[in-house]
Amino acid sequence: VNRAIGRLTAVFYKKESLLVEYKVAERALTHKLAEYLQKLFHDYNVDCEYNKNLTKDKQLNFEKIVDAIKVFVNNQQQSTTKSEQNLAPLRLELDNQSTVYDENGFDEPTFLQFTSEFDKDKKYIKRVYPDIIAHLRGTNTNKIVIEAKKESYKDKKARLFDLIKLGLFTERNGPFGYEAGYFIDLPSKNIPDKFEVKFSRYSLVPNSNVFIVKIVKV
Repeated sequence: VNRAIGRLTAVFYKKESLLVEYKVAERALTHKLAEYLQKLFHDYNVDCEYNKNLTKDKQLNFEKIVDAIKVFVNNQQQSTTKSEQNLAPLRLELDNQSTVYDENGFDEPTFLQFTSEFDKDKKYIKRVYPDIIAHLRGTNTNKIVIEAKKESYKDKKARLFDLIKLGLFTERNGPFGYEAGYFIDLPSKNIPDKFEVKFSRYSLVPNSNVFIVKIVKV
């Protein structure tokens, strides 16, 4: 699937480069990308911001990952100085059996901001609206899920939230079971004449299948 997604993303950027040049809104970019994805996943329904799980609202339970982040941050504060902590890869323990790594450079303040959103009301089940999904409407058959942000969007907490959502959506034996999740870093500058599409795995949620996708000038 990654290879097909990579080819399609490259075609999308080449043919729709004016959308980037004109700095259109993120939703305009994801809508157009969904049109390309429909051609790739022609046996599925490709929908933008689809907010239903069958007839119910689409929801995710963040409790385990929020608790794990709190435990990790507390342990880090007790065992390392701040400068050492920011240099160390983040490691979380879930259910005393799964080790989770943050590979995207998020620091302690980002994780604390993320968990504080849940501490306000103690509600860990959130309604969610993924940017793009490929699925079969009216069934539990889910193929891929996509979240996207422009590269110029620097809110780390919002990026972390999207990546954790993708992890929960693709969690093995989870309630949704999407085969793969993709966080697409949408270019905010003109598309270079020569580029390649790079994939890097992101594994904060255990037993998930998430990739960060960005274009790199060659």
